Amino acid sequence: MKRFVIVNGAALAAACWVSQSALTPVSGAAQTTLAVGGGVTVPSGDYGDRSSYGRHAMAGLRVGVPAFPVAARFEALYHRIPGKVGETNDETMVAGKISAVFSIGLPVGPGLYFLGGLGRYRTTQDSSASASSQNGAHGGLGGRFRLLGLGLFAEGQVINRFQATGEGFRHVTVTAGFEF
Repeated sequence: MKRFVIVNGAALAAACWVSQSALTPVSGAAQTTLAVGGGVTVPSGDYGDRSSYGRHAMAGLRVGVPAFPVAARFEALYHRIPGKVGETNDETMVAGKISAVFSIGLPVGPGLYFLGGLGRYRTTQDSSASASSQNGAHGGLGGRFRLLGLGLFAEGQVINRFQATGEGFRHVTVTAGFEF
């Protein structure tokens, strides 16, 4: 009987150790995720009065610790925004952004996240080849589904670009893509 209790106790301890190891993140080190996507850019306000819906492509790198819900995300974007019919103000915009991302949910399966941050935007008007740079702020909401190292995401962001003259430009982006 004594031998039975010792063997069962050892088996129980081993089972607890294995299950605890399986449920604990492998490492407390930084975890990186690469995101690639594209979508639609929707100018609004006065900016929307002279520009049509555009499109964009993005690549981003998300860096975070698995046990902590806040991560940093670095993004590069390329926007192509045509002018309204009859206008000659087609625009190309290249942007670099940094965001804080607050995630809700587990590292695998479905999850929701909020993001906000700052960016630098360089726009070129095709008609005059003149370029300008603006600082901006952005915020948004997204959802993702991750499984076995591959994920899908969809998000929306509101971006405000500020000019030195006090005039601002606002646009909304809707993006979908893959995470690796």
